[in-house]
Amino acid sequence: MSHKGSHEYTDVSTAAIEMGDAATRAPGWNRTDTAWTVSLFGTAVGAGILFLPINAGSGGV
Repeated sequence: MSHKGSHEYTDVSTAAIEMGDAATRAPGWNRTDTAWTVSLFGTAVGAGILFLPINAGSGGV
C-alpha cells in the first residue's frame, strides 16, 4: 500500500537511481582484470615449479 509522501524502502539503492542503467550493468573486462589473471597464472606456475622438485625429492621420481 503506497501513500503519497510516505517513505518506502526498496531494493534499489540511491546510487543506482542516480547512476541510472550504468549501476545495473556488469562491468566489462579491463586492464586490472588482465593483470590479476596473469598474476594468478604466474602464482600457479611458480607453485608448481617449487612443489614438483620437493615432491620428487621426498618421494622419488
